[in-house]
Amino acid sequence: MSTKVLVVVVVYNGMPLLSECIESVEKSTTQNLCKVDLFVVDNASKDNSKAYLEKQNSKIHQLIFLDKNIGFGKGNNIGIKYALQKNYDFVFLLNQDAWFTQNALAILVQKALQNPQFGILSPLQVNTEGNHFDPNHYLHLKKTLPKIEDNPKQNFDELINNDLIEVPFTNAAAWLISKKCLNKIGAFDPLFFLYGEDNDLNNRRLFHKFKMGVCTKSIVHHARYKGHTQHKKTFTQKKKQLSTRFYSDQIAFFKNINYSFKNRKQKSISHTTKRALRHLKQNKIAEFWAEWNAYFRALKNLETIKKQRRICEKEAPHFLE
Repeated sequence: MSTKVLVVVVVYNGMPLLSECIESVEKSTTQNLCKVDLFVVDNASKDNSKAYLEKQNSKIHQLIFLDKNIGFGKGNNIGIKYALQKNYDFVFLLNQDAWFTQNALAILVQKALQNPQFGILSPLQVNTEGNHFDPNHYLHLKKTLPKIEDNPKQNFDELINNDLIEVPFTNAAAWLISKKCLNKIGAFDPLFFLYGEDNDLNNRRLFHKFKMGVCTKSIVHHARYKGHTQHKKTFTQKKKQLSTRFYSDQIAFFKNINYSFKNRKQKSISHTTKRALRHLKQNKIAEFWAEWNAYFRALKNLETIKKQRRICEKEAPHFLE
């Protein structure tokens, strides 16, 4: 029986790059190594994403339209839950502004089958043109390969002995997660609406002894498209937006089960001070105040965070109620 993979795409105002994403799924597996189905969750988009998706219904195995935006993590959890119920071997989480190159998924699945100790695998993530790495992906690669240059066409044989690099983390724009891993570490924690949920899942991956890797023979483009032009925000608006992002960072810090809860509380003030002072040195006043707002907000929710930590320490497919 062929390997079953569910590609999950969570959409929120995804046009115009959504079409590139959806259409790339078909060409990602022409080697017929695995059976691939596409699962799409639309988070109440306000652009013409819904109209586009309805026209692509024949390419989409399951298409769900929500009446409100429930966030990135919860949206993906709908697809992950379906995958585990239907006994898929892998789930591939693909951003709406990312797309596969030829056979990218087939190559990745083959590498995952050969290396089951890797709970999460990522392809190389490159920019739209393919001449540079995705900036965040590049930063993570450099932690493992300090000599690597921002050149996706680089000969990795000069740096490593094979086409699989073990990394401590890389961004979740394109993650292949095994069924075994999901059944032990669970899905995205609903404490996170946007930002930080991938860090949290990765911390749990590490706690439960799974590896994360990047397959250098598999490539996905990630455009980082913003969707629409942003109006210049007031100081108060900017501080509120930043507080939301930094609050997610604080949750991920306190929730990291690779450290004791006592350790996280003891380290939290120095951790936040260091981040805040870095903003201040760069004259980023909104960021400075947002950092502290997020910290004190997190302190008010420590009991909830502590409860979620206890849940995540146990092996089970959490957060799929």
